[in-house]
Amino acid sequence: MISNLLLTAWRSLAKNKFFATLHILGLAIGMAVFFLIAQYVHFERSYETFLPNSENVYRLSIERKVNNEITTISAENYPGAGLAARSEIPEVTGLARLYNLGYKNNCVITYKEAQPEPIAFKQRRFLFADSAVACRCLATQ
Repeated sequence: MISNLLLTAWRSLAKNKFFATLHILGLAIGMAVFFLIAQYVHFERSYETFLPNSENVYRLSIERKVNNEITTISAENYPGAGLAARSEIPEVTGLARLYNLGYKNNCVITYKEAQPEPIAFKQRRFLFADSAVACRCLATQ
């Protein structure tokens, strides 16, 4: 039964080569796009999942509007925005601040007690954080 169906399908593909190629190529492109979108959604939903109660972690962002149209959306915010949100919104229980140095955003990390010689490496895209980040990360371990 299955061999008969496969033989019929093969004959149909051989008879209509252009449409068979078009359909198979369309299916392959559709599946590839689906998997890329699924991977992107998985990546976007994976932020802060290592934290306890990660479903209650939010990021405060800032929008810049010109003529009532949003021109820029950024997660970088004013220094006092988190403190103001904590004092104004009673549901906010804690906050953690990160600081980006911009174009100077790199750091050299050294370990002088390493044997046989000290280890030093340059870390790019480095963010400075206050102690609230360390407390939350250490609580998960």
